[in-house]
Amino acid sequence: MRQRFLDQIHSSQPYTVALKDGRSPAQIKEEIVALLNPYIVDKDLLERCAVNQLAGLAIGIGKLSTRFDWESMLNFAFSVRAQALEIDANRVLEVLSFFEVPILETQRKFALQVVFEVPTVKLAIDEYAFELFRNIGAGIESILQPFMKEFYCLLCIRDGAPVEPAAILHEDFGKVLERLHHFLPEQDLIAPLPWGIRLNQWRNMAQHHTFAVTGDRIIGRYGKSLAKSIELSREELLSVAVEVNSRIGILRCSRVLTIVNSSREMLERMPTGADDIHAKVADLSASFATQGFALTELNEEEGQITASFQDATPETAPNRHIHFSQFIIPLAFRFPGRSVEIRLRTRDNRDHWVFSVTGEELGQIIAMEDPLSGLADAINWTKSIEIARRNEAEFDNNR
Repeated sequence: MRQRFLDQIHSSQPYTVALKDGRSPAQIKEEIVALLNPYIVDKDLLERCAVNQLAGLAIGIGKLSTRFDWESMLNFAFSVRAQALEIDANRVLEVLSFFEVPILETQRKFALQVVFEVPTVKLAIDEYAFELFRNIGAGIESILQPFMKEFYCLLCIRDGAPVEPAAILHEDFGKVLERLHHFLPEQDLIAPLPWGIRLNQWRNMAQHHTFAVTGDRIIGRYGKSLAKSIELSREELLSVAVEVNSRIGILRCSRVLTIVNSSREMLERMPTGADDIHAKVADLSASFATQGFALTELNEEEGQITASFQDATPETAPNRHIHFSQFIIPLAFRFPGRSVEIRLRTRDNRDHWVFSVTGEELGQIIAMEDPLSGLADAINWTKSIEIARRNEAEFDNNR
């Protein structure tokens, strides 16, 4: 796992900030439940999975709820999916299953975009325009496009129109958006306001480099024979990037909510084994952050997951290592069949507590009705205490 990706995920965690502001893990869970309650049908599942599985989703929903227009588009996208399910649930599952792999591939590309992103504050305006358009073009072409094409298929199902997902996946993006606009009550989803320029045209400006800088203005040209142009400031171009990212969030969050609300039978028919490690780590990092722990390192090799953490709470409470030991369970669920070792490090990055359980034992534990009880029996507490004391002694001797 690339360290820069983990660092970026950690630096953008709202739960860490909330804990530093004085909110407790219990209060954070209440806020997650309240935020997701309008969307998730099974309230018992929501209560049970709010922290361990839905904390990352709540971050996305929370960002979209900060703007009325974004929240309205999220609600529209969510309602379209629900209506399509009522019309033909099997057909919807076929579409979701078909697009699962190309959509998961977007997570890998998003991770790479995070890794290669550079700070833009000090860039000269020509460098700034190049970097922002690079992000806009990659975001639309590689990440947003499969989401939008899947959404078009679901709109067709909702309205009883024939559609073939394989053909739509490979169709020209501009043509899909041209047909998509007939289904939409407003065009903002595919042509963000206040510019009203369709997403494929923003992508074209970026990929064909039909933009230039004149003084402190960025001029973009688009359309057939580049017949049209738009003039932007630095701040306005940044707003374009923000709007593109919001569309990704709208379609991604509405998709995940729909899958969460689907029946177990439907979920079992979805493709398995394709989930990307970056998607897993982003969700796990959010879950751990609700409890005040920062995931600082994760490696997957030779059938074992090794993860390192730091306690990010302002004041460390007694027995935090016991709470920490339970993180083996969510890691085992996300990486089935692997042995798991977790390390709690001090704030100066020294190993302190170390817990590990074999993959064979974890396979039995996660199948239990009460996995935490099984985990407590499987952990070699004597060995873990010896390691912690040895680490403490080494630190004292080196001071």
